[in-house]
Amino acid sequence: MPLNESPLPAESFKDTVLVAINIHHPDLRIELAWLKKYLSKLVRNEGPEQKFWISIYNQFFEFSSVIDRHMFREETTLFPYLEAKERDVKVQTALNLEESPHNVIRDHKVISQQWSALTEAIKGYPGPFKNKLLVEDFRSNIAEFEVALKVHDEYETREIYEKAAKTGFLRPS
Repeated sequence: MPLNESPLPAESFKDTVLVAINIHHPDLRIELAWLKKYLSKLVRNEGPEQKFWISIYNQFFEFSSVIDRHMFREETTLFPYLEAKERDVKVQTALNLEESPHNVIRDHKVISQQWSALTEAIKGYPGPFKNKLLVEDFRSNIAEFEVALKVHDEYETREIYEKAAKTGFLRPS
């Protein structure tokens, strides 16, 4: 399934979680790794005197770390919590939660804000460029990733967070 497509709604939290863990999260991780390599090439090509691209490089690597940590927290905290709640298991004894599942949900807003700031900076930088084609190609790949990230966010919001709030498993945020 292409990264920018969302699967059909799942019947249970377990099915929905499997889609997130087995489709969305690996695809996002692959794309982030590829974009990091591409950005590294761009920084080398544009040269160390281009402080703008070094700043973008640092911001992108920070963003990548934040989203990777978020996906890990979903996989190890939030998703097991929801699956346990769905099975009507006493959650406190079934899971050893180090943090509230609600904290993981709040990450989406932070990730969205961080991504918006990063992409606005990338889109808005007028140059000069040593290799304009390389920069435009990177911008195009960032735009594609942005669509995939939005699809993933909408899927999790609709299929996990909103469903969990409706069933009373989570408080609406």
